[in-house]
Amino acid sequence: MSQNNVRHLNPSDQKGLISLGILLAIVLVMVFLTGPAEDDGFGTTLVESRSLIFEESRAVSGSVNVINADTMEPLLTLTSGEGGFTRTALRALAYNRRLHDVAPNVPLILGKTDKGRIFIIDPSTDKSIAVSSFGQSNADQLQSLLSAPNTSS
Repeated sequence: MSQNNVRHLNPSDQKGLISLGILLAIVLVMVFLTGPAEDDGFGTTLVESRSLIFEESRAVSGSVNVINADTMEPLLTLTSGEGGFTRTALRALAYNRRLHDVAPNVPLILGKTDKGRIFIIDPSTDKSIAVSSFGQSNADQLQSLLSAPNTSS
């Protein structure tokens, strides 16, 4: 003799499942009809940007050279102890690049949106850091690179 271990739903369980299904359908319809938010406060258009390469200095241990990727001219050198936030943000992006086998000399985009927010964007991994979310002083560190003149080598 074989026994079936099939449990049949009683009418009250069926009503509960049907109600749950209807509720789920209503929520899904509302999500699809409302769509994404129009403006998240960060801005949607880059109004200023610059392609930058950040590389470890061979001349001075612990220093990072910031290079204008369009002209290959140096913008500045962050010596050991300078630009703590910038170094931390770059380490996070560099870690992600290593995971995706992206060369370190591929430029990053430093950008400012129409709402004044500063971002570091890595087009090779589609990752970005909303620098302005970490305070104005951190955003100021990077915003100065948007308009920094090239330095002579």
